[in-house]
Amino acid sequence: MRLIRIGGAIVWIAIGAHVLINGANSRTLLTEWAIAFLLFGVAFALRPSRATLLVESGAVIAMVLLLCNGFEGTLLVIVAMQLGGMMSRRAATTWIVVQPVLLAV
Repeated sequence: MRLIRIGGAIVWIAIGAHVLINGANSRTLLTEWAIAFLLFGVAFALRPSRATLLVESGAVIAMVLLLCNGFEGTLLVIVAMQLGGMMSRRAATTWIVVQPVLLAV
């Protein structure tokens, strides 16, 4: 779990740096995206639970809806890696299948 936390933090920072460097066309969208980005970070920093993973998944979907730069979906991989130790294989697989479907919608 420690490697997931370290890797997840690195990916989260890299995505934020990419958006910060490249900016956005709309300040409003960038502000809202930043709120979702920070919400993911706060939830990720907490002890993993179903509630925090739900917040993380929701934050990623919000980021994609607001300002998709193509890298936000990577954060869903971090969510999926956290699921392994928290729930049954069937429940985790269902969660992992639903995430990209919601992302695509």
